Amino acid sequence: MNYSALKMSYVFMLFVFTMFCQQSFALSTGHTIFCPITVVNPVITTATASTPFSQTFTSTGATGTLTYATTSDLPLGLTLSPTGVLSGTPMVVGTFPLIVTATDVTNCIGTSVVYNLVINFPVLTGNTVPNQVICNTGSTTPVVFSGYPLGTIVNWTNNSPSIGLAASGTGNISAFTATNVTRTPVVATVTVTPSITYVGSSSSQTFSYTGAVQSWIVPPGVTSVIVETYGAQGAAGINGGGSSTGGTGGKGGYVKGTLTVTPGQVLNVYVGGAGATSTGGYNGGGGSFNAGGGGGASDVRVGGVNLANRVIVAGGGGGGGNGGNYASVAPLIMLGGNGGSGNGGNGTNGANSGAGGGGQGASGSVGGATGYGCGGLFGAVSGVGTTGAGGVGGKGPTFTQGAIGSGAGGGGGGGFVGGGGGGGAGVGTVTCQYNDNGAGGGGAGGTSYIGGVSGATVTNDVQSGNGLVTFTYQANDTNSGTPTTFNITVNPTPEFTTTTLAQATLGVAYSETLVATGGSGTFNYAVTGGALPTGITLSTTGVLSGTTSDPALAYSFTVTATENGCNLSVSKTYTLTLNKGNQVITFNALPAKTYGDVDFAAGATIDIPNTISYTSSNTAVATIVSGNMIHIVGAGATIITASQAGNASYNAAASKTINLSINKKALTITGVDKSRPQGAANPALTAGYVGFITGEDNSNLLTQAALSTTATTASVPGPYPILVSGATSNNYEITFRNGTLTVTPATPTSVTLLAAKLFENRPIGTMAGTLSSTSDDPAATFTYTLVSGTGSTDNASFSISGNQILSAQSFDFETKKIYNVRLRTTTQYGLFLEQTFTISIDDVNEAPTLATIAGQEICTTTMTQNIALSGISAGPETGQTTTLTVVSNNAALFDDLSVSGSGTTGSLVYKLKSGASGVATITVTVKDNGGTGNSGTDSFSRTFNVMIYALPTPSISSDKGIEVSKGEIVKLTATGGTTYSWASANGITSERNAATLTIRPSVTTTYTVTATNANGCTESFSFTIKVLSDFAKLNVTNILTPNGDGFNDKWLIYNIDLYPDNEVKVYDRAGRLVYSKRGYDNSWDGSYNGSQLAESTYYYVIDFGSGFGKLKGFITLVRD
Repeated sequence: MNYSALKMSYVFMLFVFTMFCQQSFALSTGHTIFCPITVVNPVITTATASTPFSQTFTSTGATGTLTYATTSDLPLGLTLSPTGVLSGTPMVVGTFPLIVTATDVTNCIGTSVVYNLVINFPVLTGNTVPNQVICNTGSTTPVVFSGYPLGTIVNWTNNSPSIGLAASGTGNISAFTATNVTRTPVVATVTVTPSITYVGSSSSQTFSYTGAVQSWIVPPGVTSVIVETYGAQGAAGINGGGSSTGGTGGKGGYVKGTLTVTPGQVLNVYVGGAGATSTGGYNGGGGSFNAGGGGGASDVRVGGVNLANRVIVAGGGGGGGNGGNYASVAPLIMLGGNGGSGNGGNGTNGANSGAGGGGQGASGSVGGATGYGCGGLFGAVSGVGTTGAGGVGGKGPTFTQGAIGSGAGGGGGGGFVGGGGGGGAGVGTVTCQYNDNGAGGGGAGGTSYIGGVSGATVTNDVQSGNGLVTFTYQANDTNSGTPTTFNITVNPTPEFTTTTLAQATLGVAYSETLVATGGSGTFNYAVTGGALPTGITLSTTGVLSGTTSDPALAYSFTVTATENGCNLSVSKTYTLTLNKGNQVITFNALPAKTYGDVDFAAGATIDIPNTISYTSSNTAVATIVSGNMIHIVGAGATIITASQAGNASYNAAASKTINLSINKKALTITGVDKSRPQGAANPALTAGYVGFITGEDNSNLLTQAALSTTATTASVPGPYPILVSGATSNNYEITFRNGTLTVTPATPTSVTLLAAKLFENRPIGTMAGTLSSTSDDPAATFTYTLVSGTGSTDNASFSISGNQILSAQSFDFETKKIYNVRLRTTTQYGLFLEQTFTISIDDVNEAPTLATIAGQEICTTTMTQNIALSGISAGPETGQTTTLTVVSNNAALFDDLSVSGSGTTGSLVYKLKSGASGVATITVTVKDNGGTGNSGTDSFSRTFNVMIYALPTPSISSDKGIEVSKGEIVKLTATGGTTYSWASANGITSERNAATLTIRPSVTTTYTVTATNANGCTESFSFTIKVLSDFAKLNVTNILTPNGDGFNDKWLIYNIDLYPDNEVKVYDRAGRLVYSKRGYDNSWDGSYNGSQLAESTYYYVIDFGSGFGKLKGFITLVRD
């Protein structure tokens, strides 16, 4: 409404009318009117597709009844009522922006915030399908899939189609007759997978000319794409002399079709380039000598980038032929031939085609004929179009009396099959009155191709300039639920699987189970014909069992099995054969016996109460007495046989044998021990016997024992053997044991220790003294051992080697000074004497102590470092003093290195040289004043390493230099470290922990980075970016198309946010202010006071605030 055009008598009425409006605007009187409607914005809930949804909006500050509406496209299935209730059953999924408006009775409008209504997939869970168990040829129960959300499709698969149900299907399963041709139950598992699909929004992708192949990956959910291809235009021919103009270039063709695709598939896109003089356009345009080149084709290729992979092609236009050149004495107008349109249009002939001078245009893919003239001067033959490429235009002749290059033919357009090139002109007219070139023919357009698409349309003469390819598609949203299963079990027809019966034996327990299969329940078994043997019964579960004594015959009977599920039965006649009884002897192995053992039972048993008979194969070893007792006669081996002859009811038992061994009895013959003094005669030698059975003695031996000894009257004291041998026997295993004749000697009389000096800390094996002994026997020799007893407290601390007593440990004088031992001296005859001795330990100086010093790792620094020392002492000796010293193997790293201490602690101080790095080994030494006498130790050292790491040397570079325009996006790259951390600063738009930092500064700013190297050392570096307020990056769009398609719906001023004090004003052609805003935020949609402005050109003024100036320009508002 143009308020400035209203008469003053209506102004007051406007003030009253608009007091309640929400929006504000300025009247010609200079007053601004506001109105107070506020839409109450509730927390909008998340919706679920295929599920009823309801959301109520309310407002405050309105006058009278409100009417609600929305400026957004509502999701499919939802509506917004005038009373503010958003309800319905949504049938799409995704996130949908939503703006709600409220209008009161005064036509004032309140607007909500932008909601994001989230609609999720429903959970695809249905009612459980019960399992079914069916008899063979029975009818199944229909399966109805229920409980799923609206729109759910249920797909199912069956792993056993042999039951009469298809391998797969969709939707409910009708009742069917189940079949089972096997002998076992068939269990068919049906897997049910629910899914639901919602229609997605439409999208498009446009490919412009680039001169190279482009690719596009089919998005998820897309199975069909509408493809639109536009071939490129051919170039115009060059004008000839006077009014002989060149032919126009043919426009590219247009082909549209639907292509079936799969998500993730790659489509290769070739967009044709427009032809130029002498040069054909990209993708098949034919060239020319100097006439118009043919336009390239636009096509899409699937499965590769070869010409054979093309599924749709829009042909390019042919190039125009050049105009002719004529003499001034008799001017003729000789127009060049026009290029043919894309999709197979023919070029036109040049002027005078077919006569002297004119070049004949191309037709289809065939090259144009050459023109001809006097003197036999013909134009060049044009090229022939080939698969995918246009032919080359023919060249006009050149001669001394005419212009060079005029009359050339145009190039053919690219296409499925390229167009032929235009023919070159000849020289002169047919009567040879002029010696000038004729006009060249136009090239043909390339042909189209629709063999790979469906529903195609083809239009000629459409596209000017470069070609174009557009994809339009719609992605569906599909969700599948968790598969579930149920079983249909089809039982077979009943039959007996037991075909024959095992034979029975008289007197033996019998058991056989009859088995029938099939049906859907259990079987009841009964004898329905014939008779069973006495004692044999059939249970209802099919078990034949019992023991019979009936005659050995064959018994025939019929058994019927009745199934209680499908109520079916099956009968079969069996024969049971009863055989004569068997008897079995069990004769376990007998243990080996020994000569002299008492009689014992043979011990064989039989399973029938009949008498067993026994025999012995060697009666010199054993005989049978009292029917079943074995009597031992002598040592040796025999075979005992057990047998039973059988009778009228039972077969003879198989005889059983065992091997019986009678071992010899052990007999020990021992020489009786004797003794005598040294030099006396030997006593009489006798033997003792152990092991004869009752009633026998050495007189029962075959050969008597012999006794002897090696001792003589001259033998020295000691033991001498009494040797026994020679006795033999058939029934005794003789062992000989020698006796001992002992010649007795004299005992030791004394033992002495000659002590040696024994210092502490000496190694094990240090000599403590030398031992010596005496005896009345001058030939006696002695050995020494440590023994337990009184005075043996410290025996474990010593050992004896020969006649020396040695240390068995390293002694500590401060811990213990006196040790007690007990030892024994023994003669070669074993006579001994024991004695106790005291051994003293002498003191020596021991090493001082210093605790371990941990290694150091440090980044280079000039600050003084202090390391605490501990565990400092002179050792176990009290009263000694200590001193500390320190050295390093790499003194060049240090400005200072010193050590000091007091008592048990100390301090090591060092200071590095500036920039020092590397590793130094430092040694700290403690020395006491105890000396080194008697192998004492007065010093002790600890060594540790100091690892010094160099600092990183960071630097920063800018990809845009040090001065940038406000709004410029700059990348700062840091080097010199391993990891980086940027300090917070103005305009940072990326993460601050990477080497590269992306910034968009609004003011001059210094950026600081801290670099850390691989050793953890850090260093900082700063870099300043100067920001210029030169508007170089301020981009004001001059087109506004608020039609809701997502492109140019708002008036955009890029980087306006960097001038927060801006004020924007927009005027119409009459100079009236239609929009203004301070701090503009790219929100204007071409409306004025809620009403859409008309299509037109509008003018803007942008005031950037103090010190920045103003910017003016225009906007074109288009609504279609």
